[in-house]
Amino acid sequence: MINIQKMRLCEKTKEIIAEIERRTARESYRISLETKRKRKPFITDSKIGGLPYWPISMEYPTNSKGQKLVLLAQINFDKENVETPLPKKGLLQFFISNDEDDLMMGLDLEHPDVQDGFRVVYHDEIDDSVTAEQVEELGIKRAEEYSAVPVERECLIKLVKKTCYITPDFPDDFDAIVNAILFDIFHEDKGELDAYDYFGDELDEIRRVLGENSLNNVLGYPYFTQSDPRNDNYYDTVLLQLDSISDEDEDILLWGDVGIGNFFINWEDLKRRDFSKVLYNWDCP
Repeated sequence: MINIQKMRLCEKTKEIIAEIERRTARESYRISLETKRKRKPFITDSKIGGLPYWPISMEYPTNSKGQKLVLLAQINFDKENVETPLPKKGLLQFFISNDEDDLMMGLDLEHPDVQDGFRVVYHDEIDDSVTAEQVEELGIKRAEEYSAVPVERECLIKLVKKTCYITPDFPDDFDAIVNAILFDIFHEDKGELDAYDYFGDELDEIRRVLGENSLNNVLGYPYFTQSDPRNDNYYDTVLLQLDSISDEDEDILLWGDVGIGNFFINWEDLKRRDFSKVLYNWDCP
């Protein structure tokens, strides 16, 4: 819980913030990027892009055209300190299509949860005897070798636990939660006023106190540049969200025209380690 007693805010706004915290607190994991290239990533590292880990005897994922999918990202839970519902061990991988014909990167707008143009694969055990040379002999290439996928260069990642809240960075959701709090506690209706008009100069302080939501996260709040592709509440959990990322004017990940990519799963499926039903989406302004 955030200490709001010393904030330069009116008492009513402090009460609203405390209620936002209570209603929207969510334990998530921020994806921290190691952009300084301290070492070359291994095939079993948590990373964006690069050559994937892949057991030699296992059939590699392809799309309906027979094209090998490429690694978008993978998370090595043997090396991450995470809690339920995430796995305590094993390797989780996210593959997408290198499709230069339509540049959709495996996205099927009509059937976003059919794993054809993308695949989510979980290995409950990691075979450390598999080498990069063996994987390359399977004809598997690195995502950054292709122009029709968002990965510009390989980058190590790390999961960092973070409590997140609905903040002004998510204007529609923030307005909705503020409206509900005003009605439930203060019996007030702010009408058509948005958060900026209602809070005025206090909004920047509210944003600072609630903290910045990382768009690169696992189990956090989703963000869309256009609209939420989910038609029901089944896909209720962010399995992986990656924004377009750059470092010192060098692109690492670029979804179309600076967009964002999401993978959603059902909470209970995640607890069971069932990755057969995942919804994949990316959009850009």
